[in-house]
Amino acid sequence: MDLLIQSPSVDHLIDLKLEELKQRPEGKVLSMVGLEPAKLKPLILPFIGGFGNSLSQISADAFGVSEVFNAENLRKEIDNLMTEKLKELTPQAVKALLERVIRHHLGWLIVWGNVFGGIIGIISKAAHYS
Repeated sequence: MDLLIQSPSVDHLIDLKLEELKQRPEGKVLSMVGLEPAKLKPLILPFIGGFGNSLSQISADAFGVSEVFNAENLRKEIDNLMTEKLKELTPQAVKALLERVIRHHLGWLIVWGNVFGGIIGIISKAAHYS
């Protein structure tokens, strides 16, 4: 949360809000007392940091975020999905998958190997290296 508070976008937002405060009657009262709203910025940042942490926890509780994004439930769900996928992988399915990958990637290796081999053969024949 502290990194968010110290970000340039939040800093700019605070400056804008302090400028708005300066135009309102409350800001004029502060100016009459001798406090410019811009001078309040060093006092506001720690307050916002502490308030932000509490507010994020209250918001998470209010919206039930901890129930939806519960880490333990998420781990269990991922474990179940991985178990189901592993059950689907029979030896034949693994063999087919590997063959498909090898044909796709090594097929081009064979083609380019033949092309470069041919080029090297032509160059060596032209240079009389046989």
